[in-house]
Amino acid sequence: MAGPLPQQFGKYTLIERIAVGGMAEIYRAKTFGAAGFEKELVIKRILSMFSADDEFVRMFIDEARLAARLAHANVVQIYDFDRVDAPSGPSYYIAMELVEGKDLRFLLREGAKRQRFLSLPQAVHVAIETLKGLHYAHTRTDGGDALDIVHRDVSPHNVLLSYAGDVKISDFGIAKAVARASATSNGMVKGKLAYMSPEQVTGQPLDRRTDVFSCGIVLYEMLTRSRLFAGEVEVEVIGRVRDGTVPPPRLRNPAIPEDLEKVLLKMLARDRDARFPSAAEAARALSATSVYSANEAMTLGDFVAEIFPPGTKPPGAQPKQEAKTPMANPPSNRSDQPGPAESGAATVMLEAPVIPQRPAQAAAPPVTEQKTAILDTNSPAGAALQQQIEAARAKVAQAPVSVGPSVQVAPQAPIMEQKTAILDTSSPAGAALQQQIEAARARVAQGAPPAAAPIMEQKTAILDTSSPAGAALQQQIEAAR
Repeated sequence: MAGPLPQQFGKYTLIERIAVGGMAEIYRAKTFGAAGFEKELVIKRILSMFSADDEFVRMFIDEARLAARLAHANVVQIYDFDRVDAPSGPSYYIAMELVEGKDLRFLLREGAKRQRFLSLPQAVHVAIETLKGLHYAHTRTDGGDALDIVHRDVSPHNVLLSYAGDVKISDFGIAKAVARASATSNGMVKGKLAYMSPEQVTGQPLDRRTDVFSCGIVLYEMLTRSRLFAGEVEVEVIGRVRDGTVPPPRLRNPAIPEDLEKVLLKMLARDRDARFPSAAEAARALSATSVYSANEAMTLGDFVAEIFPPGTKPPGAQPKQEAKTPMANPPSNRSDQPGPAESGAATVMLEAPVIPQRPAQAAAPPVTEQKTAILDTNSPAGAALQQQIEAARAKVAQAPVSVGPSVQVAPQAPIMEQKTAILDTSSPAGAALQQQIEAARARVAQGAPPAAAPIMEQKTAILDTSSPAGAALQQQIEAAR
């Protein structure tokens, strides 16, 4: 948002920009009323590129309306949805509770630098309080009908810790709309892969147990002080999440008692039927472990204040500005129209750092998105196409390479690298493709002849269409389709 702060934004006064994420700007703000009333809160303003997307706005409003019904001590409260009309177009925003403290991601990162870590009882306390908020949302009803709210994005940056020792989870209902908005035309979904469940990363329908798994990842990392599903590239992370292989926590931290390890591994079971059926069951099991303490809220608040003393800011944060008293309770531009907010790309914390926006690049790389091609190599066209792909790979492998300014590359190598596509089965196209894949696999498993099972396996190729060979190969793929 252009212009100096503070500035008026609908019925709110923006005081300080806290952070900029991929989909929204986050501001500390105030609202004013009669007799000197004022209240601090957070404004999450959707970036203009998404506010102009009617489908995203519609989905976001639907999800945000559900999230606004949540009122629980372990859930960040949503106060308001609206939009402010400007010459450049409508600006949608969400007004939400301001939590004085830090998010878990910053706390773990800074604590590791100082070799100061959450104790085992503190880590279990954070997980239990998070599970309480999740269970409340999972079981919400409207007139007796289940709302079926699933968070989908339980990760350290969405777990907020206050100086008073409160634990709150943020951005309920946001992840679903954002996942749909970030899907490419062929159904691929992008997200924080390292905190997804196996069923989420493979595009299956989700229920509350996916949030239990994600909370288990967060607890695992607090207890072991290490990443669970780490990888150098996305495809490596996806493979590890999909396989669901979890190293025993006690191998990484022998101080973890066996009873706690048993509960954690059940939260992280690859088969969702082997997990706790609800967040409440997981919370009860953690409460029964030998490290549980009912008095960790105060020690947690002290730990947050020790790592991040109140009033301090991380490097790069904007200096605080005092707001000028605005006109009392100015009218909203559209009080009857709720608006959306951004996903977990930026946190709702008061002291979060500002992430500079990247300048626009003049030249985009030749590969702008990932596409997945499923080849029927039993057909003549598919077999010919497979041969060309293998020949291109061979050129890459045989390309001469030298160190220094005279580095040589294969000019005709159209295949740059392999990546994995995740289907968004909530879209009609994604659901239809998933059904075809499952049907083909079933036919193969039943011994169907090759002609009856055209889909043998999934292979992903990313083409450099700026090369002649890549452009020609792309034309053949399109013609085959």
